[in-house]
Amino acid sequence: MTLVVEDGLGRLNAVSYATVAQADAYHAARGNAAWAAAGDVDKESALIRATDYLVQSYRTRWIGVRAHLNQALDWPRLQAERESSANGPRYYLEAEIPLEVVNATVELALRALAGDLVQDYSQPVKSETVGPIRVEYDTAFRPLTTFPVVERMLAHLVRGAGNQVQVTR
Repeated sequence: MTLVVEDGLGRLNAVSYATVAQADAYHAARGNAAWAAAGDVDKESALIRATDYLVQSYRTRWIGVRAHLNQALDWPRLQAERESSANGPRYYLEAEIPLEVVNATVELALRALAGDLVQDYSQPVKSETVGPIRVEYDTAFRPLTTFPVVERMLAHLVRGAGNQVQVTR
């Protein structure tokens, strides 16, 4: 398998934000034995699934806009504010993949080694009556698995949920 990693050029065929070498270094520094024990093919597959999760979960929430119309992944981006200062806002470079995106990818890849990041589900039944058939579904059920460490890593790179909108001056 060939792992095509987004390097900031807006590749048409990129499938990951991180290389196996980047993930190896990250997990070695944190003593993650499960990552070290995996083979390269499993690591590449996990990095692809992790990137898929990021795209599916954050595509509509990233700050800025995609740098290239036909790029496969969501980064690189334009107008993605890095920080504000007295001299005005500073932006990520047009060909830059933030380290937080790379780190979130390798964090999720570790979890992807253990199984699916998103599980298929059916909405649970809250109550059921057989005659004359009445079914009530549990509307409070939240099937999505969330990863707080990833949410925190990416917090400054995504817009909020709900009624928040991006305001540009």
